[in-house]
Amino acid sequence: MPQEARELYGREPRTVVRGVPVFIDPADLARVDEYVDGNPYHDENSTWDRFRREVIAREARGPFVLDLGCGEGDLTSDLAGRLASVAAADLSLTAVERNRERNPAVRFCVADACDLPYADGLFDSVVCANLFEHVESPPALLTGVRRVLMPGGRLVFSTPSRYRTVNFRRVARGKAVEFNSPHHVTEYTNGQVEEFLRRYGFVLIGVRSNLRCRTLAGTLAAYAMQGTARLIGSHLKVGDPTIYVAHRT
Repeated sequence: MPQEARELYGREPRTVVRGVPVFIDPADLARVDEYVDGNPYHDENSTWDRFRREVIAREARGPFVLDLGCGEGDLTSDLAGRLASVAAADLSLTAVERNRERNPAVRFCVADACDLPYADGLFDSVVCANLFEHVESPPALLTGVRRVLMPGGRLVFSTPSRYRTVNFRRVARGKAVEFNSPHHVTEYTNGQVEEFLRRYGFVLIGVRSNLRCRTLAGTLAAYAMQGTARLIGSHLKVGDPTIYVAHRT
């Protein structure tokens, strides 16, 4: 590897494809590539996606930030526009290559979010836009993120609340919760996410959720439900998505 790459990564890539370091088994590249037939998560114009990108990009602290689970690059572009140095990783080679076309100055690789190839204590911040609910092992994700963050480094990530507004109403009617996407392993309550953070070496700084719904009545109901949750001291965030800001202890 070039000297710059040796300073960035803690191990050699398994292969390099069109200039992109690959840290997963090359035989798995096609199997895990969800973006070959298009973006399965394409929602850049939705209210909740704009909300999460704005908040995450604003809360990230530089100069060096990792966009983990970067996808095709909407958030990467926001970060690259305001920070000195950005690295990005995704499990999909197709997503990484499309992202690199938009953000050529960013340093990309293909990697498993639960098996990060980066050197220890490298980043000022790690950001993850709706990745938490996709991984099989949140403890492995958080342990790896903590390792690559410098002491006091910042983790900023979004994930859908299990009891967001629509699911809160479903449960109140005796129905089961519904996931935002069939690609999700599961979706967590706000209290569960905060417990994961505490257990794996993070201190929570702040929590934000988007209470805007498609209708005025829905928005007013969401604010009323969130206000009730605050009065009773509940962790519940009924908005979608919920964004967590924490720092490495």
